[in-house]
Amino acid sequence: MREEKGKAPVAAAGAAGRISLRQSGEALRRGRALRRNERALRRREGEARQRRGGGAYFWAAAAAGRPVRMRAARLQKGTRLQKGARLKKERVRLQKGARLQNERARASVFVRALPWRALLTWAVLAALLLGMCLGCAAVGAADAGGFTVVLDAGHGGVDPGVAAGGVRESDINLLLVKELRQLFADAGFRVVLTRKNAGGLYGLPTPGFKRRDMTERRRIIREAAPDLVISVHQNSFPAQPSRSGAQVYYKKGDAAASRLASCIAAPLSRACGGRCAALVGDYYILNCSAFPSVIVECGFLSNAAERKKLCSAAYRRTLARAVFGGALAFL
Repeated sequence: MREEKGKAPVAAAGAAGRISLRQSGEALRRGRALRRNERALRRREGEARQRRGGGAYFWAAAAAGRPVRMRAARLQKGTRLQKGARLKKERVRLQKGARLQNERARASVFVRALPWRALLTWAVLAALLLGMCLGCAAVGAADAGGFTVVLDAGHGGVDPGVAAGGVRESDINLLLVKELRQLFADAGFRVVLTRKNAGGLYGLPTPGFKRRDMTERRRIIREAAPDLVISVHQNSFPAQPSRSGAQVYYKKGDAAASRLASCIAAPLSRACGGRCAALVGDYYILNCSAFPSVIVECGFLSNAAERKKLCSAAYRRTLARAVFGGALAFL
């Protein structure tokens, strides 16, 4: 009986120990499952927040391997900065729009205040005046643009022509031709000069230079095919120093040259203050081509008073205008 009494408590204690161990294992398993469920729940909550766009938290692995929830302060700060920048741009755009509206309003007020009727009237008058000026210029260009004139300054180089009182005919001729060239060019003529400087057209001053000089003048005239030829010369009559006035020579039988000489002689008479005759002449420059040609003797260098006037630029300009006017009357 003692042995049975001793075995009973031991068996009871062993049974109680097995029950407590079993219960402890179950409690441990339930705790682990609960923690797993809690972690899963937290993970789902974080994913749900991320899907909703909150972005306030994110999961990261800590050193111990446990998921740790952290606040994304930098992401929030960046979002605030972007929103602020967008607001600033929108504010600037609105301000620009307001300024443009104000400027348009001021411009419309200014335009409404302009005297439109007066401005329109002046614009129409200006357009009419400009049209008239352009029309006149076009007519002038059409009238003179197709004409060619050859201006021949007689003598030159070793051939001075007549001379008196230290004044050479070749020099006066060239000065008058330059005045005529300016007048014809300003009127739209094509102007061709046989002699452009103090030299002659003969090359070397060897025997036969005069024939070479005149042949070169003929070549220039024929190549130019002009509407008229004006050869400028000066006269001299030492036996009668009081002789003065101008003369215009043309080729006998040339009706066009005769008319040209008459057209030039009339205004030239008024310019030199004496009678200017249109005379027939037998000279090389008149006979070397079929174009209307005249020789204009502008004055007498043997006359001291007329020589002095021919040395005056103003008087030469007056003579050039007279010759130019006569040529226009001929055309």
